[in-house]
Amino acid sequence: MDWIRDSNYGNVAVGKLPSHYFETLNRIAEEYLLQIPDKTATTHHSYYGDLVGDIKKDFRKIQFADIWQGIRYGAFETPESFAAILHNILEMNEVYYSNPKPNFAGGSLYGAAANLIPHRDCILFHFPGIRVYRAIICATDGNSDTTTEFITHKVERQLNKGDYMLFDFDRTLHQVKKTGQTPTPRILLKLHFLALDMTYARSPYIWIYVKFATNCYIVYYRVARYTEQIGTDPKTFAGFFFGILWEYPFYARVRYSVAAFYCAVLSLRIRQSLSPFESTSVSVIAHTREAVVYSVVDMMAIYLCIVAAVYCMFLSGAIHLRHTSLFRHCISIVQKRT
Repeated sequence: MDWIRDSNYGNVAVGKLPSHYFETLNRIAEEYLLQIPDKTATTHHSYYGDLVGDIKKDFRKIQFADIWQGIRYGAFETPESFAAILHNILEMNEVYYSNPKPNFAGGSLYGAAANLIPHRDCILFHFPGIRVYRAIICATDGNSDTTTEFITHKVERQLNKGDYMLFDFDRTLHQVKKTGQTPTPRILLKLHFLALDMTYARSPYIWIYVKFATNCYIVYYRVARYTEQIGTDPKTFAGFFFGILWEYPFYARVRYSVAAFYCAVLSLRIRQSLSPFESTSVSVIAHTREAVVYSVVDMMAIYLCIVAAVYCMFLSGAIHLRHTSLFRHCISIVQKRT
C-alpha cells in the first residue's frame, strides 16, 4: 500500500485489491443490484448491519481483508509513525449505489452534493492521536467517464472492479467528476477505520477514548447520511428542506451572503430591542441575547419560506430536478422582474 502524505489534507492511497477478491465483488454487485428499487436514482445505500445472507458474508470478506492492515503504517504524517490500534467502524460501513447524472454540475444536486462536489466528509472533529480513514472499493466494471479526484493531492482514478481509494475522512478534499453523457452506475463498498497513534496507546483508559471518538463519528455519519438521502432527488417538502441545506452551503458565495444577511437581521433586532433609557451593561447583554434568539427564529422562518417556494415551483413544474439549476433559476426570475 503506497501512501501519498500531506500534513494538511491527510494521507491517501490508491490501489487494487488482490484478484482473488474479484469473485466476491461480483457476487456483491449482482445481488445488490437486485435490491435497488429505482435504478434511475442518483444514490442508494445499505449499511453493513442491514445486510443479510450471502451478501453480508461476502462484505465481511472485504472489510476484514488483510490489505487494510497497511493503514497502520500510513495513517499519520511521518513514515515512522504506527497505529497501535486499528478499529473497523462497522456501523458506518455500507454498500453504495452511485449513479451521477450526465452534466450534473449544471443542475441542482441537493443531497447528492455531499458526494459529488469538492468536499471533506467530516469537518466537526479533531481527536488528538486519532485518524479516521475511508476506503472506497468498486465492485463493478464499465466505468470510463466517472472520476474520483483527490484535489490537493492531484490524484484521480476512474474506479472499476477491485480498485480502491483510501483517504483521511476528516481532511482530504475530494470530488466526483463525470464527462460522459450516459449514466454510469457503480456499486461501491465504503469502509471506515479508526487509527490510534502508538504514542497514545499506553494510557489505561485508551479504549474509553477510542470508543467515545468512534461513537461521535457514528452519530455524525448516521445523521448526515439520513438527511442526505432524504435530500437526494427530492420530491417532498422534507426532501427539499434537507436537500437545499446539503447543497448550497458548499458554495462560498452562498455562505458569505447568508452570513451578511444574518448580521443585518441581528443588527436590526438589536436596534429594536434596545431602549434608549436602558444603558446598563446588564440590560444590553439581556437584550442582545434576546435579539440573537429572535434573529435565529427569523432566519429559520425565511428558510422555511424559501423551501416552501421551491417545493411549490417543483409541484407546478416550474423547476426540474435534473436539468435546471435552482440557483440560476432564481437569478433568472430576479432578472425578469428588474
